Amino acid sequence: MELNGDLEKKKRYNNFDLLRCICLVGVFALHMQRDSIFHQYMACFGTMSVSLFIMMSGAFTMTNSKETDLVVWFKKTCHKLVAPWIIVIFLYFGEGLAFQYLYTGDIDVMIEFRSFLDHGYPVRGWHLWYMYVLIEIYFLVPFLKWIKRKNLKMYYFVGIVIWMISQPISLPWYFIFVRYIGLYIAGDFIFSYGVYLKRIGQLIAVGVMTTGIVGILAVNAKGITSPEAELLTVVTEISVMLVFVNLHINLKLYPITRYFMAIYFLHIFVGDFWSGIERGVRIDTINEWWMLLVDCSVVFLGCCFLCITATFFRKTHIARLAKANMEG
Repeated sequence: MELNGDLEKKKRYNNFDLLRCICLVGVFALHMQRDSIFHQYMACFGTMSVSLFIMMSGAFTMTNSKETDLVVWFKKTCHKLVAPWIIVIFLYFGEGLAFQYLYTGDIDVMIEFRSFLDHGYPVRGWHLWYMYVLIEIYFLVPFLKWIKRKNLKMYYFVGIVIWMISQPISLPWYFIFVRYIGLYIAGDFIFSYGVYLKRIGQLIAVGVMTTGIVGILAVNAKGITSPEAELLTVVTEISVMLVFVNLHINLKLYPITRYFMAIYFLHIFVGDFWSGIERGVRIDTINEWWMLLVDCSVVFLGCCFLCITATFFRKTHIARLAKANMEG
């Protein structure tokens, strides 16, 4: 029984790998200036992507509620999230200065500093706000696991209350993570219990997901922002999670998703260069559906190339250091 349970968890992980890839394409679509129906459809997943990423993170990290060594957890979080985030901040800081010089012939460092102080990121790194949410929640994980071990009902109740209280409140960028704690816990709940849905429940989830995506398309097209529109998005996000938890597939996507965080970091950087090339050859105004696929493919492959190259040089450097130590 335990082995079967492990296999089932691996299958659900692969389902989430597929969902992460879809959301990543959605993020690309959301950040690209196209106007086709296909672009708008994929941008719906971009609209939901951050919440889905947070819920999937909750599913991955909170399923095991065993006591976590604080020092080990904080070191792991700093190594996997904080250190790469700091490096990328400097990358986009440099890109912002390069853009200033390219378009104005002058450089004003204070523009980048003011953006960082006001928003938490450089001018060209506006997508990095998501990292504050993820890092701050990860620092809270040991505390959330402690609540879950002590009282499971209280754990879920806390998630609901925090979500309800934080939604109507205007929060500064360094407290935005509070809005996503409830979704983080919801991801854990869906991963733990959503798989037990009966056939009728699964069909309802598919129907809600489909209706929700159509509704988000209409809301985005009309530019509607309201509590009802936000509720529609949340319900759709939850239904998407339920559908993918119950999706009976077993795709091997780890070679792609292993670079997921780096691709998210770099996609604006690569996209900026690709946009410059498009403007240079005058294909930036093409709004055909296939052009979005070209954009996404180029950005994805460009990010993967940078990741693989960086990994190669890192391994080569480590091997040289090891060889030098052995000879010494």
